[in-house]
Amino acid sequence: MSSFPARWTFPLLALVMVTASILALTVAHLIAATPITPATNAQVKLRDDFSNGATVSNVWTVSTPFSDSSVIQSNRIQLKNRGRILSTISLPQRIIVKSRIQFKNNERSNLKFVLRTAASEAGNGEFFGFHVQFQPRTDWEGYVSQLSMTDMLTSTNVTRPINMNTWYDVLITDDGYTVAAYLNNETIPAIEMSSTNRYGNYFAVYNREGLGGGSSISANGMAELDYVELASVIPTVSVKTAVYFSSDDLNVGEIYNVQYSTNMTNWMDVGIPFSAETPTWRSTNYWDLDDYNKVFFRLVPAQ
Repeated sequence: MSSFPARWTFPLLALVMVTASILALTVAHLIAATPITPATNAQVKLRDDFSNGATVSNVWTVSTPFSDSSVIQSNRIQLKNRGRILSTISLPQRIIVKSRIQFKNNERSNLKFVLRTAASEAGNGEFFGFHVQFQPRTDWEGYVSQLSMTDMLTSTNVTRPINMNTWYDVLITDDGYTVAAYLNNETIPAIEMSSTNRYGNYFAVYNREGLGGGSSISANGMAELDYVELASVIPTVSVKTAVYFSSDDLNVGEIYNVQYSTNMTNWMDVGIPFSAETPTWRSTNYWDLDDYNKVFFRLVPAQ
């Protein structure tokens, strides 16, 4: 990006050179979706406070991959030794997840929210997908963090205290490019990671396996969820215009400036001077404009 102001509301009418050679114009439209924040409005697709025993089977697929795995519903959902729930509805690419969680019985357990999953098995009772993991203890199996993320290819982690028998409000945003997790209504992500890796359009939650899955140190670990809400976000799209310039009759060895003007009278330098190495030149930077029909550009020999 050049030093040209990022947004101009006046358009681009003509491109001229003092040598009478006209600069060619290349325009590309850049389309970007507005990032999701905790304040983004969203349409709720699924909300379950687990107060109705029949609700689980209606909106979730429940699975217990090991002999000691369990999913218990009693005005909240209790996941034990890799008890799993998987959404029965397919979700769009941009979503917001809300929940309230706490840990009981074993500090070596964890809880994973799995986004972008098709529920295909990744081994040890886990699903392929984008994992957002919370865990009370930091010093087991080489982990030094209490919050971590992985898309099964790359990962990131941070240290953030997670206490036993304490409720935490969790909000996770996924705009298809970046996943961010917030705790207790904070406005700054506790952890975030960029990734476009995607396995499917479903959502799952489960905790760490216990003895039945081969992990005696996390046996009987339990994660409780007070509710789960999944909401879709319709992207707000902004369109900008990337403008590039080119010329094919420069004097080799001469130093040139790019200048712009709004009135063809007062001109201002853009960027830094450059030496023409060949008669043909194309700008390597682009100018990001909201409207490009009333700004004039030219190349002039540097003084």
